[in-house]
Amino acid sequence: MPNFIISTRKSSDNTLLTLSVVHRLLPITWEAVNSNNLMKRLTQEHLKELFEYDKDTGAFKLKEAGKVSAQGYVVIWIEGKKYLAHRLTFLYMTGELPEHHVDHINHDRSDNRWCNLREVTNAENLKNLKKLSRNTSGITGVSFLKNTGKWRAQISTQKIVHLGTFTSKEDAARAYEEAKIKHGFHPNHGK
Repeated sequence: MPNFIISTRKSSDNTLLTLSVVHRLLPITWEAVNSNNLMKRLTQEHLKELFEYDKDTGAFKLKEAGKVSAQGYVVIWIEGKKYLAHRLTFLYMTGELPEHHVDHINHDRSDNRWCNLREVTNAENLKNLKKLSRNTSGITGVSFLKNTGKWRAQISTQKIVHLGTFTSKEDAARAYEEAKIKHGFHPNHGK
């Protein structure tokens, strides 16, 4: 989504003289907006979706700086270029873009609070995945073996590590949780 800065200038009798829309640092006057038919396409509803307006100060404030992508990440457009909000958060907070991946600790890709983000390597990022949608047991790392009637526990590090078969789902889950700690997985992994 492009960034816009809207400013107004009023005359001494408080009537609106100009409305300027700045996009990519290029000013467009009210007259230019009208001649480009932008105002004919813009509706009150859409304007209210994008901006808050303070009737006392006359200031417009952008409500949101980005849109959520199909993958669940917040995407922000700045000067015609697309950025992921979680990476911009690092730039904003540290002065540098992260070299590696940015992990959303709680698995919510649109939650870009500083306390929910951490820079990780690819291997570390794989140790904080949410539960897979194809999981049928309800517990990450645990599956039911129909042919034996037992529960299997396994964990995927750089290879799949078989942790054993168990008579109860709870025992298999306990074995998986112990392996998660042993192999340095994040506590939120698989949740």
